[in-house]
Amino acid sequence: IVGSDGVRTVTLGDRRMRGKWRMFPDFLHDYMKDVFASDWGNSELAKAPEDRHPLLNLYQKVCWLQNADHLAQGGEIFQSKITGAVSLYLGLAYNLYCVEHNARTQPDWARWIGKLKTTPDFEATCYEAMAAGALTRAGFVLDFVDETADGKKVEFLATYPPTGARFAVECKRRCRGESEKSREGKHLSQAISQNQTGLPLVAFI
Repeated sequence: IVGSDGVRTVTLGDRRMRGKWRMFPDFLHDYMKDVFASDWGNSELAKAPEDRHPLLNLYQKVCWLQNADHLAQGGEIFQSKITGAVSLYLGLAYNLYCVEHNARTQPDWARWIGKLKTTPDFEATCYEAMAAGALTRAGFVLDFVDETADGKKVEFLATYPPTGARFAVECKRRCRGESEKSREGKHLSQAISQNQTGLPLVAFI
């Protein structure tokens, strides 16, 4: 929604954001600051690159590229290359936006963002966000699973409203330092063992 004053309103689940965004990436940048809190981001940026959270190193690379492109091209709207950093940072922002807008169980949203803020969990949770974002854009509604409960569990539940079909979703990825040898079989077995929901399993590997 765009008001007569040029302010856009974007709905995210049960809340709204307002701003004078010219392009969608402008909104995504503000969205990331809103989700992760500017105070937290600024405190991480004050650290040396090797000590700060990897998300802020991505953010800094994106800002450097944007500043260089703006100086080279001028104007309020300009083109930027889609580098690896841009793809990862804005891709994560878009996935989180889709998930927040479509997820049912919002109480666990804060816990999920907390995992992204934890450096050891960051890469794995980014992968979960990629899978979750893809499902929401395909029309599914997500329910987060309480990770504090006892027993093995999947990442989240996905419901397809047109049919009411429900699926358990598990995400597995090779961790840094693991053998280059294919681990699909092991990851699939782990995903199957963690599905104690009685629902059909969708595994992202």
